[in-house]
Order: sequence, then structure tokens, then C-alpha cells
Amino acid sequence: MYPRDVKSLYLVGLEVKVPIGVFGVDVERGGGDEFVIKAKVVEWGYSRLSALRAFLISENSGVVKTQVRTAYRAGLGQSLKFILRWLGFDVRWFKMVNADPTIVPLKASDDLEVLRNIAYLHAVHNHVVVNVVGRRYPVLHSNATPIMHAILAKSNYNHNKHLIQQHAPRKIIEKLPKVTLT
Repeated sequence: MYPRDVKSLYLVGLEVKVPIGVFGVDVERGGGDEFVIKAKVVEWGYSRLSALRAFLISENSGVVKTQVRTAYRAGLGQSLKFILRWLGFDVRWFKMVNADPTIVPLKASDDLEVLRNIAYLHAVHNHVVVNVVGRRYPVLHSNATPIMHAILAKSNYNHNKHLIQQHAPRKIIEKLPKVTLT
């Protein structure tokens, strides 16, 4: 899911339409310390937030089983969480990454490409940072996103330079793997 802006969520509420997609993601280990990430669209479209909330309530009654993956621009995380709580969502239903999916890791020209970027971001974050880098070095919750941006920078994709400079240790940056997004 991609909420375009917090303002429309606040002004329109549950009737705002957001792009939602289901992607199949394959992570393959390439030669050496390189990964190939393939994101294939299964289904995508637009939905009102009220329908998404009803779906999540029915899926997650009792225990959180289904999470919606999303991404947001730097600085909007707390505002987005506040508005979602205000609209009746449980923020545990969302897995968020700090990156603007309209430009990171690839420049997106439409909503499908934005959703694909979100799939790429979560694949790099979960499969490469947590599962691979996290086994070699201590990856804390606070530096997982900067390490993800450092991997994107090392792989020559768009990234947030500010996050890397302030939060990612130089020792780890030098030893990070590369990714190829297809």
C-alpha cells in the first residue's frame, strides 16, 4: 500500500483511495556477495482505506497474521502512524520502511512502479539486511534502514545519503553486499 500524502488521509479519511498490490518477490544469491531481487506483480489496483481496514480487522482478529508493507518519506513516519491510529488502524498491521518509494530505489512514473519500489525496499530490508548482514554484524532496529540505503548506494541505486552519513557505521558499509533489482 502507498499513501500518497498524510494530508489527504487527514482530510478525506477512510474514503481516500490508495494503490494496493500483491507482489511475488524472489531473492537469489548471485556470484560472491551479490543478490538478485526479482519483483513480479501478482495483482494490483486501488482500494478505499475503509475496505483495507475491514480486511485487516477480519484477517488479524486476535493475532497479527497479515501485515501491509508500505514506505514513506523521511519525517512522515510519526504523522502517518498517528493518522492511521486515528482512522482505526492498528499500526502493528503495517510494516514501514523509511524511504520515498517514488524515487528510491528507482524513479517511479506511476503507481505500479511505486508499489514495485516498495516490494524492492522490503526485500532488501528483510532478506539482505536482516537475514544476511544481521548474521555477520549487529544490526539494530535504528540502523537497519540506513544499512539498507547504504546497500542501495553501493549498488548504484537511488538512496537517502543523509541517513547513511549519520547512522550507518563505516566498518559495515565497506563489507556490504550488492543487489541487482530486476
